[in-house]
Amino acid sequence: MLRARALDLVTASGAAGTADHTGAVQHARNIAQTFAFATLDLADPASASAAQQLRDHAMADNVAWWQRHTGAKMLVSAHNGHAGYASTDPFLYPKPQGPQLRDIYGHSYVAVGLAVGFPFNNGSFLSNGAVLTDNWKTVTAPPATPDMKRAHPRPGPVPGLLRGPAHRSETGA
Repeated sequence: MLRARALDLVTASGAAGTADHTGAVQHARNIAQTFAFATLDLADPASASAAQQLRDHAMADNVAWWQRHTGAKMLVSAHNGHAGYASTDPFLYPKPQGPQLRDIYGHSYVAVGLAVGFPFNNGSFLSNGAVLTDNWKTVTAPPATPDMKRAHPRPGPVPGLLRGPAHRSETGA
């Protein structure tokens, strides 16, 4: 395939291990991932599911790549359906970005859902019921479970939200 060939060519070129080469390979990988996603038939439910799985895997992969290459803490901004700990649609998204990042980083990966009008650990919102259609439906997020770090039962600021894992209080915030 052309996308794989282009990635292979970029990978084989340049001075391997240099920052410029490493960055060029990552950009080529992103392009290959995008082309792989774009080649799937989103009108076919099985292909749509494969496309979403490919996208969430690519998003998690890219976050892990950036973190490995910068060594820095990261803030990932994504829809709750991608970043949360559990899938909102097990057929379309059997394992979204969030659980993949949790597999990589363990409890150092913390998903924080934010919404207007209800606490982040439960509530409802409108979502498109099918890929690339106007089939909108209400989706309800379940309450947080104990393994989801902490349920925050009221709207408003979350105490300790910006603290890193090394600075947790006794309440887990």
